[in-house]
Amino acid sequence: MSADTTKTILWILSILYGILIVGSFFPIMMSPFLFDAGATKGRWVTFFSILSFPVLALISIIAAWWLFRHGHYSAAKWVFTLPALSIIGFFVGFSMP
Repeated sequence: MSADTTKTILWILSILYGILIVGSFFPIMMSPFLFDAGATKGRWVTFFSILSFPVLALISIIAAWWLFRHGHYSAAKWVFTLPALSIIGFFVGFSMP
C-alpha cells in the first residue's frame, strides 16, 4: 500500500484507539470488583487484560507513527494489532474457571 493509504489508516485507528483509551477508564476503575467472588486464574487474566489495554493501545499508536515516519508502512499497520492481545486475553480470562 502507498504512504497515503497507510497514513489514512493510521489516523483512523489512532482516533479510534484514543477514544477507546478514554473509554477504558471506567472498566479499569471497576476491575477490582472482579475479585468479590474470590480470586481465580481466569479473573486474574481478565484483570490484567483490562489494565493492559490502554497501555498497549498507547504503545501501538506511538510505535506505528514512529514506524510510518521511518518508512516501514507495512510494519506500522501490524503494530496496531497489539491491543488485540488484551482483547483476546479478556475473553480467555472469562472462559477460564
